[in-house]
Amino acid sequence: MTPRFSMAVLSVACVLTIASPATAQTYSEVILSGSPLFYWNFNESGDVDPALDQVGTDAGDNLLPEGTATRVTSTSTTGGLFLGRAASFDGTQLTKFYSGALTPATDPDAWALEMWIRPQGPDPGDRFDYLIEARGPGSNNSPGILLDYGNNDRLEVFRAGQRTGTSGPVLANDAWQHVVIAYFGAATDRIDFYLNGAAAGSVTGFSADAPFGTNAIAVGNSVPGHAEFDHFAGQIDELAVYDLTGQSVSAISGKLVALATHYSVAQPGMPGDANKDGVVNGLDFELISNNLFTTQSPGAGGDLDLNAIVDFADFRIWKSNAPPAIAAQYVIPEPSSLALCALAALCLRRSRRIA
Repeated sequence: MTPRFSMAVLSVACVLTIASPATAQTYSEVILSGSPLFYWNFNESGDVDPALDQVGTDAGDNLLPEGTATRVTSTSTTGGLFLGRAASFDGTQLTKFYSGALTPATDPDAWALEMWIRPQGPDPGDRFDYLIEARGPGSNNSPGILLDYGNNDRLEVFRAGQRTGTSGPVLANDAWQHVVIAYFGAATDRIDFYLNGAAAGSVTGFSADAPFGTNAIAVGNSVPGHAEFDHFAGQIDELAVYDLTGQSVSAISGKLVALATHYSVAQPGMPGDANKDGVVNGLDFELISNNLFTTQSPGAGGDLDLNAIVDFADFRIWKSNAPPAIAAQYVIPEPSSLALCALAALCLRRSRRIA
């Protein structure tokens, strides 16, 4: 095969007609794909609208604002993700988003919780804040999720007089952070923490069983809202609870790693805008092309469909959203063309050796 013919085969093999354009996921779709038990994104338009559970349709699973609880526009997180709107709390008594009529009949023995959180200062020293209190049948603090309950700025799990103490991560003030907390179940009595995508502490032998109560939940405070403590100042967003009952330790550990990647998921400003400069153009094509078949943080490096791999689906998203005049300037290999491309390249190399 001559070099000229090899180049012709290579050129023909790499011409693309793209069909079935994929659609970029939203952050909410990413969360829902993980099958949460509850999920509140606080994106409702009214400042004091109920926070709707995005999983089901039972009114009892929606959270009602109490006290001075409201919403504010979120900011870009440290991972570059814009979160829309967030629940906001001013640190006053009885202020919370609350439901006393959650509908699940069984409290998860093993569970995970994730949320974005931004404590707001100044830090007075001992804040003694409740971020969340869940309650089950006849039980409170099932569990309680605490912040700075003893002048250490740490995140803690509280249940039946037992606390995780200094094993949890320290939260920064006035900055958005992504948190994952999990209880592995009564048979294991283990609690793990993740902060901003990384493991951030683990407790084994937690002596108090800590199923996740599904009778009531308060967000931003304890259920009673004590006058001198418990009430949080700051914002909480994208709160999801997962039922992991019956799963193995390795399965739960894998789930936590997957949830922790939500820290780096980037919701594109517009579909097809791979480099997030606000324009869908050839620079986005080049980013996808340069990173083709590489693993990336979800939403970064050309990963438009948020599956952590840059592949042909990302080209399809770009192609379906690029201006036609821009898209017409580029050709992209179809998956079925890769073998032909490789064969043509091999033939070219062999022909050069013969020459």
